[in-house]
Amino acid sequence: MTFVRTMLAATFVVGAMSVPALAQEQSAAELCSERVGEGVEFDDIEPIGAIEACLDAAKAEPDNIDFRYGLARAYDAAEDYEKAHIHYTAAMDGGSLKARAALGQLYEFGLGVDIDYERAAELYQPALEGGVRIAIEGMGKLYETGNGVKQDYARAAELYRQASEDGSDWATASLGWLTENGWGVAQDDVEAVRLYQIAADAGIDFAQNNLATYYENGRGGLAKDPEEAVRLYALASDQGMALASNNLAQHYIQGTGVERDLAKAEDYFRKAISEGQPADVASAQNNLAWMFATEGDDLKDAEALSRAAVAAEPDKATYHDTLAWVLHKDGRSKEALPVIKKAIELDPADETFTEHLEAIEAAIAG
Repeated sequence: MTFVRTMLAATFVVGAMSVPALAQEQSAAELCSERVGEGVEFDDIEPIGAIEACLDAAKAEPDNIDFRYGLARAYDAAEDYEKAHIHYTAAMDGGSLKARAALGQLYEFGLGVDIDYERAAELYQPALEGGVRIAIEGMGKLYETGNGVKQDYARAAELYRQASEDGSDWATASLGWLTENGWGVAQDDVEAVRLYQIAADAGIDFAQNNLATYYENGRGGLAKDPEEAVRLYALASDQGMALASNNLAQHYIQGTGVERDLAKAEDYFRKAISEGQPADVASAQNNLAWMFATEGDDLKDAEALSRAAVAAEPDKATYHDTLAWVLHKDGRSKEALPVIKKAIELDPADETFTEHLEAIEAAIAG
């Protein structure tokens, strides 16, 4: 499950000032508010203009924590995390719980600082108690994963539900994930589908991806609908979700829900490779290598992709099997033999690996 950073907008209050200064300062305050204030989503911040406006406002009123928080958001959006850290800290020290929660996100995600889940939890907790939604979401995620706190699915579900009721579509999707798996709540596919649908309609990528799997398999009270699954995978893929791109590629290989198209399958695998986290990248590399080995003749590229996947995740039996089959298809069955044996060692129960071993041994024998 992916986690999208969310940032609460600042609400700006202009302090008392002389009449001549009012017009000038009000202008700076209005611009800062317009660019990073109430209703401005984090992804919609235009950093350069926001930084300029909020610097002017903060210089005029250095004790105004809202301006400091707005300036921190602008630097955060510009990925200048060192300055974001400075101004979030200043706003937090002035009493801003939103700034405290935002600082927690920097530590949770390792933005400008080393990842420190315990520090993130320390920062989130007071903000959570103050009702700051991103702190509620963040602590929910920490309880789900067991990072920085003792893993507690029930507490995670409680926090996700609280954030969901406060309007967080991401938390709604996360509650769907717990419900799908029966972690901290009763397992209920129908309820998971309901939650995923709400979040998917709001554009949450992993909700779109997970709802697609329900349509793909006909679960949760849904009829099998490969076309709807493809549509949802495509929506998530368009947002850069590598897992969805990987899943979409498989549909183009199989020709389910779309016309079979190996070129498009390759495009989506390569999209996943370019956009994904390490595990997603390795999965896409392995799948593309397998496609090349079984559907085409580009064995050189297949070998390079397969070796990269094995190097990234050496305990994945499937990845060793793919590499063994690529080598076997390339007429190098002797090289393939120890590789397929490694796959069987990692997963003795997979009958496909045994079949591949038999084919490789037969090729060596003669």
